[in-house]
Amino acid sequence: MGRESAVEGYLNKQFKKLGWLSFKWVSPGVRGVPDRILISPTGVVHFVEVKTTTGKLSPLQEHIIDKLRKQCVHAHVVHGIIGVDKLLERLK
Repeated sequence: MGRESAVEGYLNKQFKKLGWLSFKWVSPGVRGVPDRILISPTGVVHFVEVKTTTGKLSPLQEHIIDKLRKQCVHAHVVHGIIGVDKLLERLK
């Protein structure tokens, strides 16, 4: 699963299995937002940027994630299937 879309599909499937909501985030007119909004069964919201194992954040993506974190928002970057699995373990 080397493509970013495959990693994102895996993330979506794994979190939904655990009862989380998973939405693709598209924000017209605002570039650089994370790929996914995840909402836990208890209502905690997490934003997730998905990358391949070798993928890098663009400067704009770094800026947006920093802004979210400064607002005390849960914002994550996952790299590949391993990154998704690590996030799952942290958030269970």
